[in-house]
This record gives sequence, structure tokens and C-alpha cells, in this order.
Amino acid sequence: MKTTMKRLSLLGATALVASISLTGCGMGGDSMDKSEEKKASTGSEARSSGLAPTWIPAEAKDVKVQQRTTGSERLLTAEFQGKLPTQCTTIKAKGAPTEAELKAAYALDTKTKGSPVADFTTSPLLSAGWWPQDQQKETTALCGRWWVSIKDGHVYGFAAETKKAADMITKERNK
Repeated sequence: MKTTMKRLSLLGATALVASISLTGCGMGGDSMDKSEEKKASTGSEARSSGLAPTWIPAEAKDVKVQQRTTGSERLLTAEFQGKLPTQCTTIKAKGAPTEAELKAAYALDTKTKGSPVADFTTSPLLSAGWWPQDQQKETTALCGRWWVSIKDGHVYGFAAETKKAADMITKERNK
């Protein structure tokens, strides 16, 4: 009986250690700072696959999205030589949408609708080789939750992260 109890105890301890190792519990947990880059040849393809938002023009080419897999932040670029669709609204001051402009735009997006504007960041934590430094400061329009600009034949979009997630990511990076 003692041998059986020892074996059961040993098996239980082994199972506990294995489950902790696999889940990361007790070891800092999973990283919040995870992202991946995805691409599509056209805006139409990117929209139909769910990669890009519906405001991306179908005729856009070479769509690239850097997306946080643990949050809501996104960076987007595509080759595009036209105008943004009417669902996008021009902001008054380049790179500085007002709270009222953000509130109106965020209310149109299912991912931000009903959330206070103050809950979201105003600059990206993500980066990509094709995303110019401080590109969000070039924003001229809001397309739902997306801060958007067109420059040199490219459309650029930034979708903000929640401040709660951004704080966790920043703390993780500073460890």
C-alpha cells in the first residue's frame, strides 16, 4: 500500500510540474508582446480573408499588416493611389484627432464601440520595417478605430491598443 501511495504521489507531483511548465504558470505567464505580419496581394483579398478592415479599397495592392496576437493593435500599409472611402472622416488637425473625433469614429467600429476613448493608446507599440517612425502623427482621417494617412502612393493605418494591455506590454519590456 505504501508503494502504491508513493507512486501516486510521485505521479501527481510529476503531472503538476508538467502542467506548470506547459502553461507558464508561476513562471511569469505568457508574453503579451507577441505579434505577426500577414500579407495579401490586393485589398479585395485582404478584406475577404479578414486581414484588413472593410475601408481598405479593393484596388489596393501589396497589403501588409503587423498585428498584435494578444491585443487589438495593428499597423497596416498598402500601395494605393486614390481617395479613402466615405466611411472615413477627415480630422481637423493632422496627427491629432480630438476626443470628439475619436469618440465618433470609435463608435462606428465593433471593436471600440461603447469603450471610452481614454481607454486606448495614441501611438503604436508595434513596429515593422515598412512602418515609418511616428507615422501616426501624419494621420489625416479616422476610419472607425483606424488612424489613417496616405503618403507617397501608400495608405497607412494604425489601430490602437488598450492602455491596460499597453501598460502590461511596457512592463514586460522593461523587465
